[in-house]
Amino acid sequence: MTNYFLMHKDRKLLAFSMENGAVLSKKVNPLEDRFLPISFGSDISRWLKNRSVPATRQGLSKTVPLDPFELMLANLGLSLTDAYWLKPVGSSYTWDSVNLYANDFRDTMSLDLTDNRADIAGKTNFLPSASLKGDLAKKWLIDEHGTRVLVKGNHSDTCIQSLSEVFATEIYRTQPYPIEYTPYSLIKITSNGKEIIGCKCPNYTSDVLEFIPAIDIVNSAKCPNDMNYFQFYIRCLENNHVDCRDFYDMEIMVDFIITNTDRHFHNFGVLRNTETLQFVKPAPVFDSGNSMFYKSEHIPLGEKLLNIDVTSFYKKEVKLLSQVKNRGLLDVRYLPGSDYVYNLLKRDPYLPEEKICRMIQAYKDKIKFFEDFQNGADLWSYNYLKQHAHHNPV
Repeated sequence: MTNYFLMHKDRKLLAFSMENGAVLSKKVNPLEDRFLPISFGSDISRWLKNRSVPATRQGLSKTVPLDPFELMLANLGLSLTDAYWLKPVGSSYTWDSVNLYANDFRDTMSLDLTDNRADIAGKTNFLPSASLKGDLAKKWLIDEHGTRVLVKGNHSDTCIQSLSEVFATEIYRTQPYPIEYTPYSLIKITSNGKEIIGCKCPNYTSDVLEFIPAIDIVNSAKCPNDMNYFQFYIRCLENNHVDCRDFYDMEIMVDFIITNTDRHFHNFGVLRNTETLQFVKPAPVFDSGNSMFYKSEHIPLGEKLLNIDVTSFYKKEVKLLSQVKNRGLLDVRYLPGSDYVYNLLKRDPYLPEEKICRMIQAYKDKIKFFEDFQNGADLWSYNYLKQHAHHNPV
């Protein structure tokens, strides 16, 4: 049996005992209970399970000798997302000695999640990648400037997901109305012994700002019957004095234009002060990689683009636009042109020319539909969908 404290920086929130992966007992510290994780509260079993690398992580079984739960425990549940961690009872660890914002960690330019290298003087033995979410192969590294950088691969031989992150970055960078976004760039990195094109981005959290995903916020209280979960999330932020309406309007509209089918409640959220627990601002836009028909064999065109399924707070992509209040916030005149998109997609050695041309045409078609939206058309409405049902592009 092993005894742990659930910590938030140097605050002891909860003591618990564990044996064979099961929590046997727990006791909350009432003096610090306001720092317990949002939506999980004192449910330490659920928090521990959620903290682990998903068992479905790409290539995990080939590279990690421990199972995901053991890997997370061995690395004290440390993260570059927030200030929570696990302290073995009786250990001398402090936040200053283990936190990965201040202490350099060992790693190599590889997406393989292994730790078979010898100790390096001045570097912590703990790895932040042991608590990374998502199925895609990814890893935290430290660049030559000391910046914590997240590096990601792709689900298949193509690198469309990495190119999509760069595409989204370019759109946000060139828009006249600025919102905070995470800048992605392409990088060559090793995965399963093979060099691939991936992408990287700098970390947007710090010792004083932690990320709280939207899913935790909407699960922390009862959603009113007259609201959907996205509306409830917006209300929660606004009740905490976070101005976010324009931010999410822009994110929804950019997602539509690049056909991001995966804007679920785990990949957007809010930044919170680690001392006061006050919500500060929306987390910068991140994780736009499941875009540009990244796993589609056949690229839809024309009205078929109005019937795209998504993993989000609505099942159809066009319906997400119904939550936008300020339709004119995005300026289509500043969107990247076809030449930029073509040159970007040509970076992928596995993309045939014909598919690239269809992807560009789909992008143009999406912009035309979006212009209708900006001119007042409700793309999700029965009348609009019926009006465009007569066009049948291949």
